[in-house]
Amino acid sequence: CWPPERFARLADLLIDRQGEFRATVLIASSPAEMPIVDAILAASMLCPNGGGVNKLHALAKLNDGKGISLGALKEIIRCSTLVVCNDTGPRHFAAAFNVPTIALFGPTDPRWAETLHPNERILRVNVPCGPCQLKKCPIDHRCLRGLTPEMVLAAAAELLVPDRGELRAALRRQHARLHAAMRRSFDGAAQRCDRAALRLQVSRPHARLEQGALRMIELHRRL
Repeated sequence: CWPPERFARLADLLIDRQGEFRATVLIASSPAEMPIVDAILAASMLCPNGGGVNKLHALAKLNDGKGISLGALKEIIRCSTLVVCNDTGPRHFAAAFNVPTIALFGPTDPRWAETLHPNERILRVNVPCGPCQLKKCPIDHRCLRGLTPEMVLAAAAELLVPDRGELRAALRRQHARLHAAMRRSFDGAAQRCDRAALRLQVSRPHARLEQGALRMIELHRRL
């Protein structure tokens, strides 16, 4: 399992009112996983033990600690914006409902658990000992500890804002078009200035000839 403090840090990043998502986070678990849920709630900085800004909730604590039914969990997943999970049942529910999903893989080989979900991102760290398929790590669980909350947050941004890269590219294209248009405008203004200067230079000899002719006429009058 991903360390509880990592889940708590990710929840805080998703909840953060100054961040990009400003989400409400729901923790789904089995009764046997309640110690992990309690550890996540205790490690949250924004919602310590479920309090704080009140955006982090454990579904297993609802209904006086009885939790929710499997059908209710399916409906919650169907209405969710994002699911972050290990290779568990909710991951497959999310795939069935086409809900954007980030699946965290450690010792399990993703090839043995493929969902063919187009809106899923599988995060894993390549380690020399993995994927080992062991339920209990004999060393330091480095395959999951190598995954950071920031890595998951970046994957969430790619899933939930898929056109971010295209938007930046479109802005760059728009900037290039604007720059080209301004350049054409400046070049046109410079050409008009050059033509005006040329006309001025051409007109100056004519002006001198006219002035010379006027002086000749004035001389004839005096004679």
